[in-house]
Formats: sequence, C-alpha cells, structure tokens
Amino acid sequence: MRRALTVALVATLTLLWLTISVSHDRGLSIVFVIAATCYVVGSLVATLLMSGWIWRNRAVVIVTALVAGRYRSGRRRAWIGPRLLSWRRDGDERHYTFGMPVGVTLTVLERWREVMEQALDRGVDWRYDRGLYHMRVIAGRVPERVDVAELAERQRPAGDLVFVVGAGRLGSVWADLAELPHLLIGGLTGAGKSVFLRQLVMQLVMANPPERLRVGFIDLKGGMELNVFRRLPHRLGPVLREWQECGTLLEALNADLDRRQAAFDAADVVDLREWNRRYPGAALPYLVLVIDETAELTAVESGDRAERASRQAQLALLIRLCRLGRAVGIHAICATQRPDADAVPGQLKANLPATMAFRVRDAVNSRVLLGDGNPQAASLPAIPGRGIWQADMQVEVQTPWLGRDEAAQLVASIAPAEGPGAARVTPPPQRPSGEVRRWR
Repeated sequence: MRRALTVALVATLTLLWLTISVSHDRGLSIVFVIAATCYVVGSLVATLLMSGWIWRNRAVVIVTALVAGRYRSGRRRAWIGPRLLSWRRDGDERHYTFGMPVGVTLTVLERWREVMEQALDRGVDWRYDRGLYHMRVIAGRVPERVDVAELAERQRPAGDLVFVVGAGRLGSVWADLAELPHLLIGGLTGAGKSVFLRQLVMQLVMANPPERLRVGFIDLKGGMELNVFRRLPHRLGPVLREWQECGTLLEALNADLDRRQAAFDAADVVDLREWNRRYPGAALPYLVLVIDETAELTAVESGDRAERASRQAQLALLIRLCRLGRAVGIHAICATQRPDADAVPGQLKANLPATMAFRVRDAVNSRVLLGDGNPQAASLPAIPGRGIWQADMQVEVQTPWLGRDEAAQLVASIAPAEGPGAARVTPPPQRPSGEVRRWR
C-alpha cells in the first residue's frame, strides 16, 4: 500500500512537470513547486514520525518480525504475527503482553532472547501466564567491574545463607543458599569461577559464626585456590587436595545427614530452620561443601577398575548429599571448568538447581550448564566475572571482585592464632534437657 502510494505520487509529479515543460504555463509551475514541496516535507515528517515510533516500540517490531517470519499458514503463506494486548512503562523497564499464534512457546521465545537483546541493546526476559506471554525490556546496563564491598553495602534481604550474586541491569542480585539449595559454577579458565567462589565463601563466613556455619573444602586444583581458607575457623578439617582423600569427608557428611534425619523425624521437625527455632539450646550449624574442579571427582572414565569403583562411590555419596541435604541443612557448591556430561553427570546436574555460568567454549557446554536450547553462556563477552545466573530467574550479571590478598586479610581477621579443624562434622543431635514430649 505504501509502495503503491509512493509510486502514484512520483508519477503524478512527473506528469505535472512534463505538462509544464510543454505548455510553459506559469500557474502550473507554481502548483508543481507547491506540490513538490509538500511531498518532500510530508515524506520527511512521515519518515521521522515512523522512525520515532519504531524506535520507541522497536521491541514490538522485533518480536513481530521474528514470530511472523517463522510461522505462516495457508496456501498463500499469510503472515501470522503476535497480538500486542497491552504495554506500560515503569522507570527503565517496559512491559508488554502478547497473544501468540499456535506453535510459539516460551522455549522458542527464550531461544530468541539473544537476538532480541542484541537488536535492542537491552535485557529481555519472558514469562508465560494463563495463555499470555509477558515480555520485560530492561534499559539498565551491566557494569564491567564491581567490588564485593560495594554490593554488600546495599540492602541485604532476609535469609539464612544470603549472598550477593552480582550486579545486573536492575541492580544487585541476591540469593539464599539455604533456599537454592545447591549451586553449580562453570566456565572457562580465567572467566571468573574461582573469584566468584572465593567471594561467596567469604560472604557466608563473615555473616555467620562457626557455631552457625561449617564449611568443607575440596580443592582438586592442588590447593591453589581454596588454600586461602586453610586457617578459617569454620572449616571441617583441612582443605583436601586429592580425590582419594574426599571419601572420608563425603562419608562423614552422609553419616551426619542420617543422624539429622533420624533426629528430625523423631521430633516431628521438617527442616533445620524449624529445629533451631524449637530447640535453640541444641542448635545445629548449616554444613556447606565446596568443591573446586568437580570433574576430578566425578569423572569415572579411568581404566583402572578399583579407581573407577572408588570414584563412582564418591560420586554416589555426593549425589545423595545433593538429593537429601536441603531439609537437614547440608548444601553443596560445585565448580568446574569442564562443564560436559562426564564432569556433570545427569543425576548430579538434576540436583544442582541453581547455576552460575561464566563464558564457555561452545553452545554444547552452555546447554549442560543452563539447559537444552540455551547457548547464551557461549556468547558472553570476554569480561572476567561476567556470567549468567540461573535459579528462579535467569539474568546476566557482573559478579563481584575480591582479590586473594584481601580474602587472606579477612580470614586472618577472624581466624584463631592456631588450631586444627573440627575432628567430626557436627555433634549428633540430642534432645534438649527438660523436653517433655517423647520422641517416637
């Protein structure tokens, strides 16, 4: 329609000019000049108005183009586009509600997220509710560097094991390890895994005394990263450096899991939070297992039968902790620079619901971390600490920086002059004195 109108106007002006040239009529010349001027001015105004509308509503234009370009129907292959039902602006955010044609799913829209974000230079997320698709476009930018002290000064949400994940487009992103309840960290060497792990542990131990939180460390990089915590009063024994040493700690944590389950069942308690609230005199600490380079522990492709059996047994113990640990207050943080099916087996990944994905080598590794159809971790910018946080939401963040020297100073400020780690994981739960109710 617009093209036909443009052709008609140009043809009219051309015929008018030819008529003027033949007749040499001054009145027609004036009419031609006025018509041509109106045409040029009108074209400029229409172009500016249309460009302004597209710029303001480019999110709708892009979604319409993507959906209509993929889904057609009928012999004439007519275009089928989304229907914009409502939209509103809320500060730096724009919210759109669409009705989508049959065949468009939330999975398809999430697959297009990267295309939309690059076209808009904005953050995009989608939500499905009662047959409608809700799109949020976020105008804020992710910083290239942020210090943990800067983020920690901002408003801290309530929770038992709260930590700041990083800075996103809308500000600080927080999480509670007690609610997650386990975390997988993956990415290339130098992408930011170890720094993220270091600052996460420091946040937890600075906010919780040893009576409330105990941490077990397995550093299968030879102690290069987690050795900074060797004097931490919260630790469960020394920092383990060889996979052969891990079985003892995993068995002790599983034994403690069994003791806590038995005690909670006898006291009609459903989780650690309720136990500590009802029996403050016999409060139990949260237990967090931190593993750096999980692939060294979980990979069982060894040709030696005894070694393979030992690794499989340790993997089974780790999976059991992740499967049953939440209610009794046992949580796992697993980091790896090799996010493939061997390093993160399906049974383990299924029990690690939260993910911090840094830049990875290819889309296959990204899908292992973030799920099928999600290659975004492979296209992250090469900025140390830039990653994708995936838990109850998915958001791109810049994780906070905490230098090794600064972490060592913080550990020294809370560490005793000397002293080994705890001999056993935790004391066995016991009924507080004076408790009238009988245990089953």
